[in-house]
Amino acid sequence: MLELTRKSNEEKLTKMKELGGLKVKVARDTYLNTSRGVINHKDLRGSKEEEFVECIPSVISAKRIEIKRGEERIKTNTYVLTFDSTPPPPPSEVKAGYLPVKVRPYVLTPMRCLRCHRFGHGRDRCRAREELCVKCGEPGHREEECKKELRCVNCMAEHPANSKSCPKYNGRTGHPPIQGPQWGHLRTSPRGSGGRSGKGGATKIVRTGCAHFFANHPCYNTISNAPSSELFDRSNTTPPFGTRTLPEILNADIDPRKIDDRYEKIPAPWEEHNITLDLSLTSFKKEDTSETVFRQEFAQLREKYTAYKEAFTDGSKSEKVAAASFYPKDPDEPDQTRLNDDSTVFNAELEGISLALKYFKRNRFLRSVIYTDSLSAIQALQGKIFKKKNVARIYNL
Repeated sequence: MLELTRKSNEEKLTKMKELGGLKVKVARDTYLNTSRGVINHKDLRGSKEEEFVECIPSVISAKRIEIKRGEERIKTNTYVLTFDSTPPPPPSEVKAGYLPVKVRPYVLTPMRCLRCHRFGHGRDRCRAREELCVKCGEPGHREEECKKELRCVNCMAEHPANSKSCPKYNGRTGHPPIQGPQWGHLRTSPRGSGGRSGKGGATKIVRTGCAHFFANHPCYNTISNAPSSELFDRSNTTPPFGTRTLPEILNADIDPRKIDDRYEKIPAPWEEHNITLDLSLTSFKKEDTSETVFRQEFAQLREKYTAYKEAFTDGSKSEKVAAASFYPKDPDEPDQTRLNDDSTVFNAELEGISLALKYFKRNRFLRSVIYTDSLSAIQALQGKIFKKKNVARIYNL
């Protein structure tokens, strides 16, 4: 499964017939690239399903919900719409013609065993010795014969196990979708912590706590990894999928941008560097403060850091070009870089800070200070917003 960043790359990949010496067929995943939502309105009763596909550009299919009363099937004014949206959830509102309609996420009915009536497995995989009653949760009789008090086997409340009002039912969302690596996930340690207990006999390992693990994206061990490429150049080893397919990607005329430009490892708490941020100049407003006052305050601020190696950073964006730079210039390294055309000024400002930090790291400056005019970049660093890849990259330096 490949995750693409551009529509043009998708068109090129779908034309590929061979990859790594193997015949392949590339197709767009119809599950992960779509989301479903439910709409309901009294004025939609006379609408046809194909009308939603024609009128709403993001809708690729629509299905009306029907209810059965006796032998008769009655059409409702509720529809399930499938949106061509990545990633989910679906939009919160759509316009059916001139009518704005609220959209709520479509939730699949959770899997419930028809033998023990618990969630999470089916009848074929049930381990219960006897079949339980859906009303009282006890064995020995059928649902139609039950005369006992209602008791749910899932939450122990006074309702049948198949009731939609059950909190366990509402807490489940059907079959879970495919998920990526869980960054910063907290789990119990699979191994013992080393503490031992017991007097005589077998010694038992005691789990005394939890451990963090921080997942690395698989691409770090494949494409754009020089040690990996050198290792798998040997004839007695099999290169990983990423190394095998890199020549094919180049031949397909797809932009071979580094994958680590898109994914960035989130630093563990013990790996984070202590970054001190000074926001004292933000107390002065541009509209109320003269340039002379700013110069005086900034001069006083620089006096506090006279023993530090300083750098000034900036990021800018014109109609077609986004770039980042810093000063002073390192004679051996470029002091500016051009970013992707779709980059924002915010990313350019963070990239400028990253360039300055790399400059400090190369020259082994132990005490350094960076001056920037981007308040949003400083706030992102202060809040440790690691979903911004440039923020995580700075903390990883």
